[in-house]
Amino acid sequence: MRIPRVWDSTDRQTKSESCHVVAFMYLFPQEGFPLDAKAKDYKDLVIDAGRPAEDAVFEFLKARDINVKGAGSGLRVLRPLHRSCVLDERIIPYKCLLAI
Repeated sequence: MRIPRVWDSTDRQTKSESCHVVAFMYLFPQEGFPLDAKAKDYKDLVIDAGRPAEDAVFEFLKARDINVKGAGSGLRVLRPLHRSCVLDERIIPYKCLLAI
């Protein structure tokens, strides 16, 4: 089994930032994340589920006149938004979804 490049990196900060970016992306699913862990093409399913979430994050930021191009700059913008409770409108439904 091959390890994804980001996890093969020796830079702990890169790994940490990647985890945080993915955590923020969980707040922006269009139709949930319909993944089957036993599927042969599981990695492809993960990538296919992540692209719409990534696009939704960029649309959310663009609606607030915030231009970002990559994961690092997006993370730097999303952290203050989270602290200022702007993301609460997305966090509450996500927590309800987890409680089901």
